Order: sequence, then C-alpha cells, then structure tokens
Amino acid sequence: MLIAVALLAGVAGCSRWPGPELGPAVPYGHTDARSVAVQDSVAVAVATGGPVDVMAEGLEEAGFFCAQVRADAAARQIWCRGSYPDEATGGDLWVSSVDIVATPDGQLQYMRVVPPYRLTTTSRGLSGSADSDARLTTILSASILRAWPQDRDAALGVIDQVRRASRGGFRFGHDSRDPERASASTGHADYFAGEGDYFSGNRQTSGEPPLTFIAATDELSGPWPISSAHSLVGPAAAAPGLEAAGFECYGPDKSPCRLLGSNQEVNYYPARGSDTVIAVKASINGGTSGDGEFATLADVGFTHGLTFLTDQVRPAIEERIEQARHDGQSFIGIIAGALVSIDATPRPPAFGASVALPVTVTIGAPLVPGHPPDTAN
Repeated sequence: MLIAVALLAGVAGCSRWPGPELGPAVPYGHTDARSVAVQDSVAVAVATGGPVDVMAEGLEEAGFFCAQVRADAAARQIWCRGSYPDEATGGDLWVSSVDIVATPDGQLQYMRVVPPYRLTTTSRGLSGSADSDARLTTILSASILRAWPQDRDAALGVIDQVRRASRGGFRFGHDSRDPERASASTGHADYFAGEGDYFSGNRQTSGEPPLTFIAATDELSGPWPISSAHSLVGPAAAAPGLEAAGFECYGPDKSPCRLLGSNQEVNYYPARGSDTVIAVKASINGGTSGDGEFATLADVGFTHGLTFLTDQVRPAIEERIEQARHDGQSFIGIIAGALVSIDATPRPPAFGASVALPVTVTIGAPLVPGHPPDTAN
C-alpha cells in the first residue's frame, strides 16, 4: 500500500527534481570587480517595458511596493514587498516579498515568491497553510497571471499538486519527511512550487509549511548584478565612525557592529565575501537625551551619523529616519536613489512628542537566491 501511494504521488507531478528552478548556478559567481564598477545600483521605479512591467504594475495595485534595485547590461533586478494582516490576530502583520530578474527590455528571466514572515509578533504562528496559499494565489494573480492569464491552470496547479501530495501517505502527527515539490510548463515559463524556503539539500519538513513559488523562462541566464555602491559602503569603511561612537565591530570583516550597553546593532549582508555589501539593517533606539529632549541619532550612539551610507544619500536618509522617529510611521520607498525601508513603532499614548521612537532601518535589497553547483543535484 505504501508503495502504491508513493507511485501515485509521482504521477501527480511531485518529484525530487534537481536545481534549475533555483536560477543559474552561481548567478553572481562570474562577476568581477570591473563589471561591478559599471553596474547601475541607483534604485528607480520599474519601467522595463514588456511583461515584467505588467507584473510590477499588478503587484503595486495589490498593495506592494516595487523598485528596480540594480542592473547591468544583461539583467535588471526588481524587488517587491507587501504586508498583510494576520487572519487569526488581526493586529499582526506578515510581509511577502517577490524577486524578479528581467532582461533589459522587460522579458521575464526568473521570479521567486518566498514564504511570508511575521513583521510583528504575538504568541501565535501562521494560522495555517490556507492563509499563506491564499496570499500566494493573490500574488500570482496580480503578477504572472496578469501578464499571462492563459497560464492560470499551470501556475496555480503546482500549488494544488504540492498540497495534495503533502497530505497523502501514512504519517504520525508531524513526522519529518522530505519536502514536496511540483512543476509544470507552458510556452511562457516553467513553474515550480515547493514546501519551505529551499528546494535542494538535506532538509526535512513536517506539517504544511508555506510554499516557495518560482517561475523560470528561456531567457534565464547569468551573471546577475550585485552592486549597491550608490548607497552603501563596506563594513571596513564604516567601522571607524561607528567604533569612535562606542560600537564594537567584530572580526576582520568588522561585521556586525554592536553598541556596548545597548541593543542597537548594524548588520551587513554581503554579496561575495565582506568586500561587497548589498544591504544593511540597523536597529536604532528611541528615548530622550540627558536633558529630556528628543534623542537624535547622535544622542543614541550614531555620533558620526550612519557611516555605512555613502555621502550622496546619507543626509536625505538620516532626515527621513528622524521623521519616522518623530511620527512613528513606517516607510518604504526610494530616497536619493537608495531603497529604504523603515519599520517604526507607533507612538504610545503615554509618550509625549519629546520622546524619540525606536525604528529598524534596512537600506538596499537582498540578492535573488541562486544555487552553487554542488547543490544542483
């Protein structure tokens, strides 16, 4: 009986297939310093033309923010982020992100929708796979199916195939198992869905985790752009200003940096080793200064400012961060050609206007995941 169930799962389209769905092997591995120098890392609104423009417009109408975050002669990276309320708690927020790689004229190379993560936290987890699957369906309807509505059965069918396979068989409770995957192809793209964040490697899952969805086309190629030079400097260049203000920056890579006696820290996300930074996340405290006035960035430890920012973007970004620390309003957008996300805490009724509010700031966008050759099979 168990053998029969396994055979039926294979017929349904789920298999342990290898890695083309993860993008080109080492999509950034052949990028040298010279090619990075000519990449365009100024964040701009999406204006590629072609089906990718249609997808970005649909996502923005569905409440996402989208931007082109980096580009070179062969590819453009589009990054989209949107939040939605938790169905179980009402007040909590989940965040979804969509990575798109396009050709210069807006043809889709690759698209990845990762499982959502919780932005605000209560004691509950994700209320069920139905919630995340509904969100994924909304994203696909706004993007892939807006451009190619005739692909609806194929794109949504892989979600159903994975869920049917994961519920089949004989298991006790949340016994660990290999994650399920499914694939389908049309004249436009190959579509993939799988349980969890990764589709390869020795990983196990249980229950019904959120799905990752991927679309890949015949345009898929590498290398993809990696630069964030317009807005970010490396940890070694930023460290002297932070260390002079009391931060301890760890190791030869000078990452992460933590302010002694505080929960503030600066985390760098490197592209290839410590010399290429693609995003920085910093936690910034609130409160008042010693004389009871609004605590500025300098008052909470950034005496020399946010030294991980380039001079061309730092003044405008610091000004916008101070605004969020005053009004408690989160922000996502483009400032001086830099992608900026500010997660702010709304002002509690007991806090007067002189109390600065804590914020978490992210500058830049992560790279689109690929896979090294040794995980391709």
